[in-house]
Amino acid sequence: MGGRHRVACQGCRRPLTDPVSRARGWGRECDPLLKNQRRDTGVDQDTIPGT
Repeated sequence: MGGRHRVACQGCRRPLTDPVSRARGWGRECDPLLKNQRRDTGVDQDTIPGT
């Protein structure tokens, strides 16, 4: 009664403990929305030849 039920990540099936992850059903490492976000690495890159 009133206890938290176990929620597992939809990707890796590990138990989720973070309230936001539990609500979404995805852990931080498996979350498809977070995986698709690009991080700015701060590294300058050369342009691709022919563009």
